[in-house]
Amino acid sequence: MAVDLESIVAYLSTLLQDCPDDASWNGLQVEGPSPIQHIYGAVDASEALFRETQPSVPSLFIVHHGMFWKGLNPSLQKSHFRKVHYLLQSNSALYASHLPLDIHPEIGNNSTLLQTLSPEKESIYPLCQYKGHDMGLCASLHSSVSVESIQQRYAEILHEPATLYPFGRNRVQKVAVCSGDGTSFIADAYRENVDVFITGEFSHTMYIYAQDHQMNVLCLTHYASEKGGVYNICKKVQEVFSLPYTMIDFSPLFDHHHQGG
Repeated sequence: MAVDLESIVAYLSTLLQDCPDDASWNGLQVEGPSPIQHIYGAVDASEALFRETQPSVPSLFIVHHGMFWKGLNPSLQKSHFRKVHYLLQSNSALYASHLPLDIHPEIGNNSTLLQTLSPEKESIYPLCQYKGHDMGLCASLHSSVSVESIQQRYAEILHEPATLYPFGRNRVQKVAVCSGDGTSFIADAYRENVDVFITGEFSHTMYIYAQDHQMNVLCLTHYASEKGGVYNICKKVQEVFSLPYTMIDFSPLFDHHHQGG
């Protein structure tokens, strides 16, 4: 099976909301030969990712953190050159989706994190606004559970340790999630009176705020909190275009695993 690259990009552009104020240059960042025969999904467009994969057919890499960011030097030098050179040599293309993949209401990172806890559907609402977009999610669980049980559930599903800062109540029912670096959104979680704030990246500022305001914070790591969206996108492309995919679970901190479909 082979599908024109243009058709896949058009589908992704329709599925994912346009976020012109995002720091990432979202969309097709490196064009490759068409048609495409295989999809690779990963969180980061790192050199390690490209060294790890050896496509034997024209392929499309779909990532959350791409190569090109607004305000950063786009010159093709050193690692940037090596990444582009690899993609060209392997007849591959690169597609990036940052904020659009965080905020998608069904397949996005935040939605995926929240659905892990099977919340009451009618209780779900956005945590706050960010650059004109709904950011993060709040919801109530069907019953109160221990905060440690939530920590254990994420660790089991994401296959990586989750760090709990237990400054609040042990029994929790109302939760807020914000994938990636949620430091600047912890005040919003406090305003919404949630029992635990679930995010990716830890910061000293967040620790002090949580301690001062007697809040539970669960940090999944930036990477682990953003695996779900890329996986969901790969599954969607497989369903629509019948293309095989390989999910490269290549953690920057822990052992990596492969999942395919």
